[in-house]
Amino acid sequence: MNTQVQTLYTEEYCRELFHAFDQGFCTIEVLFDENAKAIDYRFLELNAAFEQQTGLHDAVGRRMRDLAPAHEEHWFRIYGGVAVSGKAVRFEQEAAALGRWYDVYAFRVGEPGLHRVAILFSDITARKRAELGLQVARGEAERASRAKDEFLAMLGHELRNPLAPMLTALQLMRLRGQHSSEQDVLERQVKHLARMVDDLLDVSRITRGKIELKRQPTEIRDIVLSAMELAGPLLEQRQDLVDVQVPQRGAGIHADRGRMAQVVANLLTNAAKYSEIGSRIAVRGQRDRDVVRISVTDEGIGLPADMLETVFEPFVQQSQSLERAAGGLGLGLAIVRNIVTAHGGTVRAESGGLGQGARFIIELPAIDVPSQQEERIEPAQPDGSGRQKRILIVDDNRDTAEMLRTSLEQLGHIVEVAFDGPSALARAETFRPSLVLLDIGLPVMDGYEVARRLKTSYTGRDSVRLLALTGYGQEEDRRRAREAGFEHHLVKPIDLDRLHAILESDISSDV
Repeated sequence: MNTQVQTLYTEEYCRELFHAFDQGFCTIEVLFDENAKAIDYRFLELNAAFEQQTGLHDAVGRRMRDLAPAHEEHWFRIYGGVAVSGKAVRFEQEAAALGRWYDVYAFRVGEPGLHRVAILFSDITARKRAELGLQVARGEAERASRAKDEFLAMLGHELRNPLAPMLTALQLMRLRGQHSSEQDVLERQVKHLARMVDDLLDVSRITRGKIELKRQPTEIRDIVLSAMELAGPLLEQRQDLVDVQVPQRGAGIHADRGRMAQVVANLLTNAAKYSEIGSRIAVRGQRDRDVVRISVTDEGIGLPADMLETVFEPFVQQSQSLERAAGGLGLGLAIVRNIVTAHGGTVRAESGGLGQGARFIIELPAIDVPSQQEERIEPAQPDGSGRQKRILIVDDNRDTAEMLRTSLEQLGHIVEVAFDGPSALARAETFRPSLVLLDIGLPVMDGYEVARRLKTSYTGRDSVRLLALTGYGQEEDRRRAREAGFEHHLVKPIDLDRLHAILESDISSDV
């Protein structure tokens, strides 16, 4: 008697539990054709949640193909495999005929010959649609990011084109001995525009991880000195007092010296722009166990508490008074953070509030730089320094080409100009230049193709040097220039002093 009560209680308990599941549950009999292929299944038993999870009504005793004629073949194949092999399966699958997605666990029950399978399942349609929405949104964001990068590259190219002849003209006037305060203003402003273009492209490259760091052991003193040179013109113009206290040795980091100098220079120029003329800026460096710390402190307008983090976001600027309105695009600190992060370091801002100045602190992993390690600067080997050179300029921007021709002729070189690729190739055969300044964005035939043809067909190919003259300055552009045979990659507007140094010395390739 007790055994019967226990049995009845157990069966009743299990049935209540069976119907209490919020997941769908059913047992089915898989039906096969004469070739042992699963072609349908019949519902034997189901729980209360079944209808809610499937939308199927009165399913007991009926076949799936009767309830949903368009039900996909893969469902019959999967359940047929479970019925025959006895191996349980767990999977996620779409049931398009039901307009739903399911998370399914299926296992065989009863004797193998009965072909019965128990199925526990959950409707995951909402999650799948959310995932699909995220994938679509991610794809759209990636496409938008690519479009933005392409736009920025084109924008940089288009902005650099008009800047190039303007700067070249100003530098040419200086070479001729002409000088005025108005020229100084124009030259500063053109260089300022060029820096803003560089910042715009730089922040795009860095945030996408497109920069290549050339890291080496270096003392922070060398980085700070390089940064002072970069920021020097603005600091001198504003008559700021810069107090630098960094150790001569013992504060080493593994870094790309050029990029870290850019970081410190950005902090210095930022401090100058947000401070009164003639203010004091303090640069401090020290090693604290495993960390090297560099700080730049100013006496400027300060930062409110809610900007201490957001100030590192692109295009964010603190408000300035009208006389300090030349604050750039708000990209300098975004570049700082991304370069420092790429070096495994951190940067943070501190300020007592508005009018209390600000301090920016960089922390980087410290290393020991061997005392015998000194930077070896090989003397430049002349390639005929002082000799007249035959130079072919190829640029479809006539203003740029003509101003550059005049500048190089002023330096004593023989110069010819071509405005497109085919003309350049024809001119090269007769003019036989020793050096070609070649624009990349040419009509008809781009500069890469012109370079390849010059290298393979030009009769003086053993001695001709190729310098890329371009408004495109991203790492991918430099890679393509290198593959096309260029020795140098000069981004517009060209600095005539740098070009002159390249012409006078056999400087190693920068591509």
